[in-house]
Amino acid sequence: MNIRWTRAAAGLAAGLFLAASPMANAAALSGIFHLGSRGPSVSLLQTRLKQLGYAVGATGYFGPVTLQDVRAFQRSHHLAVDGIVGPATEHALFAAPASQGITKALAHVIRKTMSVTVRAGDTLDSIAAADHTTWQVLAHFNHLADPNRLTIGQVLRLPGLAPADPVSGRSTNSVALPVQSAPESLNTSIVATAFKYLGVPYVWGGENPATGFDCSGLVQYVLAQNGITIGRTSYDQYQQAAPVSRADLVPGDLLFFSTDAPGASHVAIYIGSYPKLGYAEAFIDAPAPGQSVMVQNLNNVYWNAHYLGAGSVRP
Repeated sequence: MNIRWTRAAAGLAAGLFLAASPMANAAALSGIFHLGSRGPSVSLLQTRLKQLGYAVGATGYFGPVTLQDVRAFQRSHHLAVDGIVGPATEHALFAAPASQGITKALAHVIRKTMSVTVRAGDTLDSIAAADHTTWQVLAHFNHLADPNRLTIGQVLRLPGLAPADPVSGRSTNSVALPVQSAPESLNTSIVATAFKYLGVPYVWGGENPATGFDCSGLVQYVLAQNGITIGRTSYDQYQQAAPVSRADLVPGDLLFFSTDAPGASHVAIYIGSYPKLGYAEAFIDAPAPGQSVMVQNLNNVYWNAHYLGAGSVRP
């Protein structure tokens, strides 16, 4: 039977989970985290810091803001102020006593917010909208090779709370984030901002939507809208970005190409799959004079031949 849950139900489960038991007084991460770390466990760390009143967002990337907040937390809890989240810092982060355990009924609700079954007429877009996320996030989360092709009865996982053990109330994996967190992630915000400027004409040296964009001007402007400062040229941006392998690309990363000059002469913003045009991997860029900001296919023969590398830039 297909079970769908409203935003209110998912929000209730998320709110009760976070308020009642921050991982049931136990360490909730897996590993040691430091500047440059990234992944779901970093998102959980950032979510916990935010619960404790720090300003960091759940971006999934351990950048300077996260480092600053970790050090502040360590200082206030008389820990070694090294900015590294190891066992001692992790224990202190999740040591707040729970007001009550998660009940079996709540655990049952949490499990049901984790998936949705595809019905006739569903698209990835419509499922994502109903669950308050984006199709890009949903496609990436489910490792969909072709987001245009869904099968009736197919079960899609939602980027929400992890299934909980009905007895202890503890998560069965390292992530426990509410469904509503996905649209607020930095990666999603960068992609959403880039989409706003589709159709803006290419202008050499252009760096705002009023006058037009060149490739690096678009990247600099989009990142600035998301609180990220980066150099003006594609070469500067290539030097500032932390290298990312093509296999590890996530939406919001930067792509660099060697096109009309040696080195990183062109830059774009990776957006993941783009079902509307049938692209398994796509990006947004300001390509060349006479063209406008557009979505392009990363697997195009030309772009594959000129691909130089990718990088991640975070606050």
